[in-house]
Amino acid sequence: MQLSGIGDAETLKAAGVKVLHELPGVGENLQDHVCITLKQQITKPYSALSKITPFNAAKSLAQYVLFKSGPASANGLQCMAFVKSRPGLSEPDIQFHLPMVMYRDHGRQIIKKEGFMAMANACRPRSRGTVKIASADPAHQPLIDPRYFSDPEDMRVTREGIRVARHVISQKEFDEFRGDEYEPGAIAASDDDLDSYIREHSHTAYHPVGTCKMGSDSLAVVDENLRVRGIDRLRVVDASVMPNIVSANTNFPTMMIAEKGAEMIRAAQ
Repeated sequence: MQLSGIGDAETLKAAGVKVLHELPGVGENLQDHVCITLKQQITKPYSALSKITPFNAAKSLAQYVLFKSGPASANGLQCMAFVKSRPGLSEPDIQFHLPMVMYRDHGRQIIKKEGFMAMANACRPRSRGTVKIASADPAHQPLIDPRYFSDPEDMRVTREGIRVARHVISQKEFDEFRGDEYEPGAIAASDDDLDSYIREHSHTAYHPVGTCKMGSDSLAVVDENLRVRGIDRLRVVDASVMPNIVSANTNFPTMMIAEKGAEMIRAAQ
């Protein structure tokens, strides 16, 4: 919308875009789930490491295509959890995914050791970022400033995620195959140590929302019918209309936004 001249006037002018409709909330209120992973080595071959070699991956793919069975029929995240970072909360504020292999850089670098990861993120982060165009040229990358951990509560919750993971892994059920903690490593125990690890190694869960939020305040972009304020016959129908990020994965809520948006559009015809 910013490229089309809809958004904050100063942002558009700075990018060389003519202001057609001033709507300052466009690109504001960016929210995302930010993950940190505790990487845990194991002493028995229970991970998915052996299944992702080139030969075994091809074999698994063939088994799935022919028989709809085998390792490729699973999603790789057989275990998830929602927990509270402290007593007294009315609902969980940490989500866990547990991939059955250790990796870095969003899976581009596989750690070739038997192990798994406890991947934690704050369910309802308080930090807010922005997305702004840098140029009137649509081929130019936008300026994305997620401002992760700008609210210290997000760091506290994420830090507690590591400690919760350690507590779970310390249980007797893991005794027979628990190895050393690979990252951040048992030596990282203080708040400062864990905060440094989080700042260096945290990454997006690919859940960005909020930059065209629904509402009635001065930064609201769409109304309750997903109509862009001040523009006729224009709606936004995607995850950006969420005023606040949902507490878990955004896929299904976004599908429901699309279903509801489609109903509204059909009803208006």
